[in-house]
Amino acid sequence: MHERECLLLGRGRLYHHGNAGEEEITKWERESRMEQLTIYNENMEKIGVMEREQVHKEGWWHETFHCWFVKIVAGELYLYVQKRQAGKDTFPEKFDITAAGHLRAHESPEDGQREVAEELGIEVDFAQFVPLGIFADEGAFQELIDREFCHVYAYRSEHALSDFHLQLEEVSGMYLIKLQDMIDLFAGKIENLQANGFEATATERTDLTVTLTVTDFVPHQTHYYQGVFGKIIEVFA
Repeated sequence: MHERECLLLGRGRLYHHGNAGEEEITKWERESRMEQLTIYNENMEKIGVMEREQVHKEGWWHETFHCWFVKIVAGELYLYVQKRQAGKDTFPEKFDITAAGHLRAHESPEDGQREVAEELGIEVDFAQFVPLGIFADEGAFQELIDREFCHVYAYRSEHALSDFHLQLEEVSGMYLIKLQDMIDLFAGKIENLQANGFEATATERTDLTVTLTVTDFVPHQTHYYQGVFGKIIEVFA
């Protein structure tokens, strides 16, 4: 599949943050797998509605919302990257987009704004999001097949790491990474990169510096990373 450009540019649940134990995370994940999603063919033509768990088992195309937080530090672009919770049904404990989630049946990309507030504990007006386009992305994890039409947005953030209050049912950590390092990593120019951030549990928050390789990230297709990073540079550089 090729990148699909959005015409504009080129696109609630409430949970307590910071108090999720293993049992609560498991319950949360079970419930989220039952969400109703609109399914599509590869041409983004609507077919019907199906539970999320079945969508992933059968490999149907569906819509998601992606938001990358971009921070400018001393003239250089950085990205905030989340670490996915261990209980996630796809790519647990991998590093990923700042905030992202499925668009449920009958939702629009604007409804995806809730993912930012829920996952990060940060309120942002949708008008502040810059649409980067719609990207078709697919991958597999164990017995699951994930095929997404991703409505991708960027947001220029002035937030510090201390401003993030994570939804532990979904996210276990938040890190800041230089964009050029991300580009070089996925282009194979470097073998690893350094990320500064923190990880949180129900009882504590630990500041960390970690070394990451390509295999530590959710395996979005190369055209997704290249396309999104290229758009971010166009907008913010």
